[in-house]
Amino acid sequence: GLVAEIRGRVMGFVLIRRHAPKGAQAYGELSDVVLTPGKKSSGVGQMLLARAIAQFREWGCGQVFLETG
Repeated sequence: GLVAEIRGRVMGFVLIRRHAPKGAQAYGELSDVVLTPGKKSSGVGQMLLARAIAQFREWGCGQVFLETG
């Protein structure tokens, strides 16, 4: 997962995972986006999602799925 910290304090995190089935292109899974109370609309979530997308690209994922429940 990825963690956002400001001055050593956790502001939020996102859980990501790469899947690489045999004979198929790798894909990513984003399963949680959690922000510390009071951090909504602060840009932390946007930054975490941008970093997650960058990681999926580095991993060569052709698709990303969002787990919602």
